[in-house]
Amino acid sequence: MDIAKGAAAVALLGAWARGPTWLPVALGAAAVLGHIYSPFVRFRGGKGVATAGGMFLALAPLAVLIALLVWGITLWLTGFVSVSSIVTVLTFPVWVRLTEPGASSAFWGGGGGGREKGGRGGALRPSDCRTVRSMSRIAVVGGGAWGTVLADLLTRKGEAVTLWAREPEVVAAINRDHVNPLFLPDAPLAPTLRATGDLAAAVREAEVVVSAAPSHAVRVVMAEAARAATGKPLVVSVSKGLEPDRLVTLSCVLDQVFGSATPLAVLSGPSFAREVYQRQPTAVVAAAADEAVARRVQQVFSSAHLRVYTHTDVLGVELGGALKNVIALAAGIVEGLGMGHNPRAALITRGLAEITRLGVALGADPLTFAGLAGMGDLILTATGALSRNRTLGVELGQGRTLEQAQAGRQSVAEGVLTARAAVALADRHEVELPISREVAAILFEGKAPREAIADLMERDLKAEQWR
Repeated sequence: MDIAKGAAAVALLGAWARGPTWLPVALGAAAVLGHIYSPFVRFRGGKGVATAGGMFLALAPLAVLIALLVWGITLWLTGFVSVSSIVTVLTFPVWVRLTEPGASSAFWGGGGGGREKGGRGGALRPSDCRTVRSMSRIAVVGGGAWGTVLADLLTRKGEAVTLWAREPEVVAAINRDHVNPLFLPDAPLAPTLRATGDLAAAVREAEVVVSAAPSHAVRVVMAEAARAATGKPLVVSVSKGLEPDRLVTLSCVLDQVFGSATPLAVLSGPSFAREVYQRQPTAVVAAAADEAVARRVQQVFSSAHLRVYTHTDVLGVELGGALKNVIALAAGIVEGLGMGHNPRAALITRGLAEITRLGVALGADPLTFAGLAGMGDLILTATGALSRNRTLGVELGQGRTLEQAQAGRQSVAEGVLTARAAVALADRHEVELPISREVAAILFEGKAPREAIADLMERDLKAEQWR
């Protein structure tokens, strides 16, 4: 009966109360004290050993069984009950820590996050330890595939995330069915992810604002977001492209609409949205002029399957992420023409060379283009089956016009607008971009792909390294 008294206080009352993890311990302790000093029998009672045993049995049953075994073995070895009891008491917290990590948080003051945060089995994985911190309020602006995946990732990390989407059907489906049927079908999202069509409501009070709108819409959308934002939130650009009209990077756009005092960073690298959603190991780079800001972004986005490196070359990271889309279009065109691996390898290599040339002319570090945001993203986008730009290029190589290839597409192939912007930047800074120029001619002048390839191959001969 005394054992049941202690166990019931923990197992029944603790579960019914649904309070913090220390509450079952407090309830069990109350049962023990009530047994020792019962006011109903003139403050007389037992020692409470059996009641305390029931409390511990309910909190950590396996640990209790191990403790009893330790007590018996120690008694057999020493012959002293007192020594056995002391050894058992001293080692009991160890058995709790090893066998009941969820319960150990109650004993050791770990709070209520153990079971929710750790996932299967209730324990915190080592990879989760570096991200245990207070919940951040995050707004993801843009309900496309990439914005949705990042919102889902951050929500599953325990952040309070609101996703803004322009399409009412996307908002309704995420809130009702926890799925984005338009841009990320057949991908169940975190149940606690909330979507809204009210941009002001999404960014108000947000500590982190993630800009995930298409490049041509960033200024209009984020200007509205900036007007509604409170304080100086951390702004992270995850879109890849250039503003087509002003020929500036998207971080420049965000700096103009939020103000130079706002901490700003970009996140880029080889990262298909679908594969990040599938928890496939992925590496990206967070770049900010202030290294401390880059490290903060690193902490926000890093997870067990998304490894984030830091960088301070914001311009180089952005140009690599934008210009590789143009080369991916060219790679798709070559594939659509039925050409093999030799032309694709030459195209990717020489494409990286012209991306680096333009980047250096604009002030970027050439080494940046040998990293994740340059070579890494270029290889992925120019060869991967999930690449929108490569897929569009394949259709162009197969003889379809740009209008025909884009008809009915929900997602944006950023390389189309970036091709025109890249050529304009090259003219302004007197930089040769032969591949990008031929891609722009195919897209906007109706040039035949085979003619464009012939013109590339028949240019004046020169050294491999030139400016």
